Amino acid sequence: QNARELDPDSPEAALELGELLCKADRSKAALDITESLSTISRLDKARMLLISGWAKRQLGELDTAEKLLLEATKLDPKSARALFELGKVYQAKQQNDKAMQTYHKALTIIFD
Repeated sequence: QNARELDPDSPEAALELGELLCKADRSKAALDITESLSTISRLDKARMLLISGWAKRQLGELDTAEKLLLEATKLDPKSARALFELGKVYQAKQQNDKAMQTYHKALTIIFD
């Protein structure tokens, strides 16, 4: 938060804070950050979508989370975290085959 206060226009500080907030299960705070963020690069946009999808999943908004995470994986197909979160969405929706395939993709990226 200190880095964000020093440079409120820094996407890197905002994205780091957003991920930390999701890890701490503070979804609404993470969404506040992503909604106010104007990203520049394709990878920053993918990360912003990841954080938004992750937070929406935590809030139980599974359809919205799925849409955001699918968009994130299109922009950054090597994002293991986005694939992992997408797998959690599928698992929550009881789409176990899709969940297993998505988790497998995430593990392949991690261990490749």
